[in-house]
Amino acid sequence: MFQRFAPSGHTRLIFATTLGLLLLLIATACSSGAAEKKTDSNGHNTEVVEVTFSVVEEGKLEFAPLNARVVVGKKVMLTLHNTGRLEHDLLVADIPAEIEADAGHGGDAGHAAAEVAVHTLPGTKASVVFTPTHPGTYEVLCTLPGHKDAGMVGHLVVVA
Repeated sequence: MFQRFAPSGHTRLIFATTLGLLLLLIATACSSGAAEKKTDSNGHNTEVVEVTFSVVEEGKLEFAPLNARVVVGKKVMLTLHNTGRLEHDLLVADIPAEIEADAGHGGDAGHAAAEVAVHTLPGTKASVVFTPTHPGTYEVLCTLPGHKDAGMVGHLVVVA
C-alpha cells in the first residue's frame, strides 16, 4: 500500500546543508543588533559589575582575591565581606572615579565622601558604587593600623 521512501546520499546532503544554513540564519538573526544598554529615566547607565573582596584572617590578614579587574566607564559595586573577627575597611587608593552619592560607605571610618572606601565590623558586609574614570592599577588596602603591613593589600586593575 505505501512505498518506503529511502532518500539517496545526495538528497541527505542537500537536506543537511539546508538545515545547517537555516540554523545559522536563525542564530545570526537572534544575535544581531546592538545590545541594549540598561539606563534610568535620565539616560544614566544602570548596569553594575559586582566585585567582592573577602577578609581572610587565617595565619595572616589578607583580602581574597588579592586582585580584581574592572572596565573604565562601567559602574562597579565594590563589596567588602568581613568574615573575620576584627574590624576592617577597604580603600582603593587614588582612583579617579565618580562615586554615587547615595551608595554609602558602610559606616564612618574617617574616609572622605570622595574616596572609594568601605568600612565593616566583624561578620558584616558593606558596599560602595562607583564608576572608574581612568585606566590604571590602583592599590586596595585596609587602612586600619597595622593591617596593610600584615598583608591586607591588593590591586584593582581598571582597563580601557
